[in-house]
Amino acid sequence: MRQFTKPILFNSVMGQRILRVIPWGCAFLFISIVVAIFAPVFLSARAAATTNTALRNLKKQAEALLAYSNDHNDRFPSAMNWMDEIAPYVSDQSIYHDPKRNEDEFGYAMNADLSGKDFASVFNPSLTILTYETKRQGRNLYASGLHICDDALVRNFVGVSFVDGHTTRLTLERLKQTVTEQYQTAPVGQ
Repeated sequence: MRQFTKPILFNSVMGQRILRVIPWGCAFLFISIVVAIFAPVFLSARAAATTNTALRNLKKQAEALLAYSNDHNDRFPSAMNWMDEIAPYVSDQSIYHDPKRNEDEFGYAMNADLSGKDFASVFNPSLTILTYETKRQGRNLYASGLHICDDALVRNFVGVSFVDGHTTRLTLERLKQTVTEQYQTAPVGQ
């Protein structure tokens, strides 16, 4: 009868070391696969949270602008210092800061066509952009008309708020269409 002997790999010191390393290598491989599978999920969740924060900021800006309008004979503030003028209506100054940027950077602009304008004279509040994410840097930024499309910060979408208070994300094409509709539907002289 032939006696079974262990292969050399099991008898040598080097072989024993290799056998101790193999489970660690398998564990590392398993963890790497799990990370590769779930990393995009966590990154997309973080991006969604950032987008929601930007939309919430736009909503709060719209609410503050509408409260200002209500207290000032239904007139919007001057676009040149809109952030300063609505400051008393804002409890958290972080709403002026885009969460996709550094903490001390502003990221929003106001529609200059509404500067000092009477709320009742806005022809279609649900189509009229009030504030939006901008690619420029600074406080109290503004643009008017189709310049909003050039100024808007577009990655895949741009966050906007409307005079009626709702907020949404628009593609650049949809933003251009919305701005164009705003001016096409307004009566002459508006």
